[in-house]
Amino acid sequence: MIDRSRLGAVSNCWQFQLAEGQPLEDFIERATQDFGFRQIELRQGSLGAFEDSGRMPNAEMLAGLAARFPDVSFDLAVELPVFAEPVRRDDARRRHYLEAAAALSGHLRIVDLMPCSIVEPSADWLAMAVENLASLAGDLPDGLVSIEHSLQPWSLFWPAFERAWAGNRDTLRLCFDPANLWLTGDGSRSVEITQAVPVESLSMVHLKQRRADSTLAAFTDGDVNWQPLLRLFAEKTYEGAFHFEIAASDRVWEETAAAVEYLDRLQSSPRAD
Repeated sequence: MIDRSRLGAVSNCWQFQLAEGQPLEDFIERATQDFGFRQIELRQGSLGAFEDSGRMPNAEMLAGLAARFPDVSFDLAVELPVFAEPVRRDDARRRHYLEAAAALSGHLRIVDLMPCSIVEPSADWLAMAVENLASLAGDLPDGLVSIEHSLQPWSLFWPAFERAWAGNRDTLRLCFDPANLWLTGDGSRSVEITQAVPVESLSMVHLKQRRADSTLAAFTDGDVNWQPLLRLFAEKTYEGAFHFEIAASDRVWEETAAAVEYLDRLQSSPRAD
């Protein structure tokens, strides 16, 4: 069974309540006290008072938040078009994200939400993507950069990540979200892809469920068959974090409790071959 200290949540699970003005700190405290979570991803756009009206994280305030919860492993998740265009080192967003992540925990998680405009990983595109990822990792030398696959087909994402990771194994990792494979038509290959991903490349796994092209406000049965994936993570001896990323709702705590119970059932259920 996955130890509770390896479980956590992404702060966009709490977006419904944050939009009503409830403090982010209260959700972190409840997640740690009621569920024993020790992994919290702070997602841009779901930081409450810890970001400004332009969704830019406040580095000084994030440092104070980390100090308040010394037993929590935080990462800062932000949006940057690393697969869409060259990102210069003097880009103001890039610099701000690195500073905020360094203040929080030293762990920056990147996602590129721009629609993918190519179908084949050309040499020029690969060079650009690899340089974007490698330079981010190089500019956070005492920390970790995790990149999540999103709107990029796996046939594009993986070659770029693998090349960048080959030269930055200590500072670059993969945020693996099996449910996102359905965004690019790769969902039917989820077991195959999970099997092929080196366990040492992983920094975290996102736990969420999809049905009818939507992320559910529950972790339950759906498009993603989680039981064989969890078995693969166990067989690979993956020892990292698992973050619940259920859709926001007014029942987030009830759904969180149900998600933990569902995860336990999946792990204890006999193999269905």
